[in-house]
Parts: sequence; C-alpha cells; structure tokens
Amino acid sequence: MHSEDSRRGSVKLRVAAVLALGGLITFVGACGGAPPAETPTLDNSKKQPVAEAPAPSSTVDPKVVADANVDGLLASLEGSPSDPPPAKTAAPVPRGTPAADVAASSWRPGTFMTKALDDMSVQTIAVQKLAQEKSLSVGYDGTAATFMGAYMYPGKPVRFSRTFDAGAMYVFVTGSSRASGINVVVRDMSGAQVAGGSKGIVVFTPPSSGAYNVYTEVAASSPSSFVTLGVMRSGGLTIPASRIKESVYGAVKKAAQLSDGVAKRGMGGGLVFHDESDWALYGTVLDNGEAIRFGGLDLKKKHVLLGSGDSASTDINLQLLDPSGAAVSSDMDPDPVAVLGFNSPSPGPYTLRVQCAGSKGKSLVTAIVLTID
Repeated sequence: MHSEDSRRGSVKLRVAAVLALGGLITFVGACGGAPPAETPTLDNSKKQPVAEAPAPSSTVDPKVVADANVDGLLASLEGSPSDPPPAKTAAPVPRGTPAADVAASSWRPGTFMTKALDDMSVQTIAVQKLAQEKSLSVGYDGTAATFMGAYMYPGKPVRFSRTFDAGAMYVFVTGSSRASGINVVVRDMSGAQVAGGSKGIVVFTPPSSGAYNVYTEVAASSPSSFVTLGVMRSGGLTIPASRIKESVYGAVKKAAQLSDGVAKRGMGGGLVFHDESDWALYGTVLDNGEAIRFGGLDLKKKHVLLGSGDSASTDINLQLLDPSGAAVSSDMDPDPVAVLGFNSPSPGPYTLRVQCAGSKGKSLVTAIVLTID
C-alpha cells in the first residue's frame, strides 16, 4: 500500500502534465474518432430554487439513522410490480424507533465507494495546490452536480450531459477503488471531441456556452471498479474530504441496514450499486430549500434510492419521477436521511429529484441508487 504522501506525489506529476506555463491552464485532447457507444444520459440539471422551507425540528440523529421502517420498505419490494400491496400483518414501526444496528463498514459496496471518494479528494487537493501556485482559484463546482460515481467496466463508458459556461475553466478529477486507468472525454453535441485524457484528470475551457457530453470509463486493461468523477471550476468551492465522508455516511449506514434486511428476508444477496451504464452516486451543494434533478435513469429491477447530507442538513427529500414527470415514489418526511423503494414496471427513463428541504446554510447532499442483487 502507498502512503498518502506518495499518492499525492504521483497525483502531482499527473496534474503537472495538464497545467500549462504562463499562469494559464489548457488542455488539448487527442481529437477525432467516433464517439463512444451511447449510454443513457444523465441530465445534470441546474439547481432549482424553490420556496425556502424552515428547518424542521427533529430528534433523529443522522449518525444513528433511527427513523427507519426497514422491514416495511423491503416488504413493499417483494413480488412483482403488478402484485397488490402486502397485507399488514403487524403494526408499523413507530417513527423514531431505531433500526437494527448494522455497521456501515459491513456493506462492502460502500467501502469501494469510500475508497474512490478518498482517491478523488487527494487529486482535488493536488489540483488546488498547483493552481494556487499559479495564482488561480479552482474548486468544486457548486452550480450543478459536484461529483458523481458509478461501477464501471472496460468498454462501457458512462455519460452525463450538462451546460458549461464559455470561458470558465473546468477540471475533471477522478478516483477509483482499484482501476489502473481512467479515461475522460468531453464532446460537443455534434460528437466532436473537445477535450480528453487517460490520466484521470482533464481540463476543459468551453469555447462557447452550451451543453456538452462527458464520457468516463475505466481503461481497457483495467479491472472493473467503482469510479468517482469530481467537477471543479475556476472560482469553485473547497470541500474537505471529511465533509464528503460526513455527507455520504447517513446513506451508507442506511444501505448497510437495508442490505442486511434483504439477505435476512431471502430477497437476494444484498444491495449493490445500480450499474446499467448509469451513475449511481450524486453529490451536490444545496442551500435550504434548493433542489436538483438527475435524469436518464434506466431502472429495470427492484431498487432502493437514498439521500443524506452533511451536518448542516436537517431534512433531505427524494422523489422519483417517470417520463411524464409524475412521482412514482417519494420520501418527503422530515428526516436527515431519505429512502425510497421502487419495484420498476418499465425501464423508464426516470428522473431523481433531490431536495435539501431543511438545513442550517449550504449543505453537501448525496444521493445513491442501488439494486437488489
């Protein structure tokens, strides 16, 4: 195992390759060639300001994730989508009742995600340090998705589409649980490559404002891996690695409880990351009352979706919308951790709406999409 210092040294060499002289950062990718095979698009929409909601009073400790009727949610996922709701054989679990205490670290997919997020954070720190040496300010993008993650396979790129601002400098940083190489390619809507690289870090300055496609995949020689992609920009936000861990903790803890429940009920081996060439992890900075939508989700199976935030958040809401915009599943309860169960009757595509309904200022909010294995 490498020490964190040696990891940072290795990352510094890779970042130095894309930092140009003269105080300017540019990157010229190897242009040309056909676009990668199409995958469902993540419509990484700009955040939607909504009427500010007062922070609800809550006695729920997000580190305990007490407010969970785990058994009831899993019961709703048994059978096929056309089956009637399960009979109520017992009184519902009172709100505030602690769920089974299952260690977050016991859920192996969560450990892969955490490693990839840590790796991304190390690269982010290196980018910021070298940018500061050139009197540049670079940080996480707070205008749309801040970071994403997916379980990736060689030859199967995962894509997202969003609007980028002309003249702003964007830096894509990656992390992984075990990938030996990560390719990032940026294409305009005609399919022409405008930036790219195979070292896991790519700098992109849009020639014009508009939508672009960003493709991420593990190298052909790499094993499959959980991969994270951070979006940085000039004048962006500094988000410590500790705050990212704090944001995902509630969702990972709840996922561990639900995964344990899946196995005990004989529904499957547990919960794994949704991997139908879609993103399975989204992180974004939201103010009190703000919301964001992530579209293009191809959901074909039995799924669990979770949302949580850092210590500034007090209430996270989730809604899953079908192609017509109607909500097919939602958790609008005043809790710091939101959880949905969805037994999909058709592939979709679906849109996930994430709202920070209550917070003490800006909060880093995380959403995770899982599948029953």
